[in-house]
Amino acid sequence: MENFYNQTWEAFIDELEGDIFPYYVKHEKTFDRWSVHGRMHISRCLIFAECMTQYYLKHTDLSPSPSRIRYAVAFHDSGRQGNGWDVWEEDSADLCSAYLENKIPSSEAREIGLMITKGRKNGWPLDRRIVHDADVLDIMRPCCGHMGRDGFRKGALRFFREIRSGGCQKCFSS
Repeated sequence: MENFYNQTWEAFIDELEGDIFPYYVKHEKTFDRWSVHGRMHISRCLIFAECMTQYYLKHTDLSPSPSRIRYAVAFHDSGRQGNGWDVWEEDSADLCSAYLENKIPSSEAREIGLMITKGRKNGWPLDRRIVHDADVLDIMRPCCGHMGRDGFRKGALRFFREIRSGGCQKCFSS
């Protein structure tokens, strides 16, 4: 388990390319010809998540887990069977959990998988907000037909919402 939590970005990227990206290659060959939910989407989401995670680690007293966030982001669309509204979040969570059970205890693997799902029953802890917002940032990028800057909806991001336990309140208010 120690290697899981101390894994470098470079080692994670090697694993991403070798073990996780094949899920998305299948998407690109079947329903996702334009790679809306493919490897480039996942790559951009990982960059957004890494930036947010490092920001929290360096500028607040909060401690998001880079490893947990990286895997949840990497798998967040792995269970998709089509584009449009994501009704396959549980499938993605299950794939993430199953993959991680070879690395960490199954209860921890399931917790990380559940970071992918949205819903009130699991709440919005910091790691889950980062996973969510990385996806939202990529969805709202100007080139995706969301009216450029005018279509950017800051309120849809959890990153900008007030944090109750520590951190710079000015940075997180909407």
